[in-house]
Amino acid sequence: MKDREKNKDKNKNIIVCPNCLNPYLKIVGLPGVTPPYYVCEKCGYRGYVVLEISLEEYFKIKRELSEKSKSDIGFSLSQRHG
Repeated sequence: MKDREKNKDKNKNIIVCPNCLNPYLKIVGLPGVTPPYYVCEKCGYRGYVVLEISLEEYFKIKRELSEKSKSDIGFSLSQRHG
């Protein structure tokens, strides 16, 4: 039963900022009257276009970006001292 709930959460979709992948977006406008206009308070993005991805994909992307930034930092530090 718990496995089924875990898979259900993985398949749940969220919307994220297309610029910084922040999932906490503010929706501006009149629901049902105007299209949703999204504002990201983290990076300042404003627009009608957002990304809709699964939670599983979101965490995979965040993990890959974290690993990449760690390797980039190590590379730049080794260049300075090398």
